Amino acid sequence: MPANEPSTIVRIPLPDNCSVTPKTVYGHKGWFRCNTSLLEVNWNGHWEVFGIGTDFAIWHIASWFNGWRSMGGRAADMNWAFYDANGHPRVQVYVGPSADESDYWCSTYTSSWSGWYPC
Repeated sequence: MPANEPSTIVRIPLPDNCSVTPKTVYGHKGWFRCNTSLLEVNWNGHWEVFGIGTDFAIWHIASWFNGWRSMGGRAADMNWAFYDANGHPRVQVYVGPSADESDYWCSTYTSSWSGWYPC
């Protein structure tokens, strides 16, 4: 495993024969787009789960949250999670092919998750 990847990344595929699917994580139910994936990430012992909500925004939850939280943005699917060159957690989503923008967008955690930017 490359040094810049979290110790564990689990891709959880969601059903592809529906419009939305519920998923309960840490006792909190969220609603997600079918035919996408949740990413369960271990950031040095701190687990966090990311997914694409029914509003196409990116949602996440950690064990210490009191529910799912929106990270905003708009994506087609989760792509990957890794540490950037400065050692900060970063998640990457697939937004789809575009004539003038990147197909992949990222958010980086320093003291909070950043807005989304082409990566």
